[in-house]
Amino acid sequence: MTVDCRLANQEYDAVKGRHDFKPNRVLVHGLVTKNDLGKVQKGSPYESSTEIEVLYMKVEREGKVLLEIDKINYIFVVDDVDYTARL
Repeated sequence: MTVDCRLANQEYDAVKGRHDFKPNRVLVHGLVTKNDLGKVQKGSPYESSTEIEVLYMKVEREGKVLLEIDKINYIFVVDDVDYTARL
């Protein structure tokens, strides 16, 4: 299962004197471990739940990698620094 969330944060830039939008992205890959389909009834909200074992997660802000975790490929990146890279 893949979840790809893209959003824009509005921030005030005091130097420019205006609000700017900053692009962000959160990407998650994983395996479904539990899935409850819930019950469907006419006139009531549909309630279900899904649990995911996260195997990969990446958080970006303005194209810069803030966090990247990959359990399969042994990658751990914080602020564009790979702490598991071979020296």
